[in-house]
Amino acid sequence: MKYNVDQLSQRGHYFAIVDEVDSILIDEARTPLIISGQVEDKTELYNKINKVIPKIEDNHYEIDENPKM
Repeated sequence: MKYNVDQLSQRGHYFAIVDEVDSILIDEARTPLIISGQVEDKTELYNKINKVIPKIEDNHYEIDENPKM
């Protein structure tokens, strides 16, 4: 651990070497990475929830005014 700038033996880094930069800048821009899969059809679930929501009363839940984040 160095406590003083004078003790540092390596200067700051001002560059980076990127291999296959054409792939990163050109190929990936044309065909973006797809990280998702098929989406489940949840229409039936949403329809059920929409029927339940109007029946919820204030005493069925609590609101935490001081969330711990």
